[in-house]
Amino acid sequence: MKKYRVSLSIWFVFEMVALSLNISTKNLFYLFNFTYIGTCVGVGTSLMSSKNKYARNFV
Repeated sequence: MKKYRVSLSIWFVFEMVALSLNISTKNLFYLFNFTYIGTCVGVGTSLMSSKNKYARNFV
């Protein structure tokens, strides 16, 4: 679980940006867009940390 700490923190940063922009502008686009991007980058970095062969292709 220790090796996924960076991936979770990246995802958390994207979610915080998404929530703050969604609350300040009342626009759902930011919530969906930043959640999508943060999830893909977070999963990709976790795949890279577990030495998966196709991690870069996923991201």
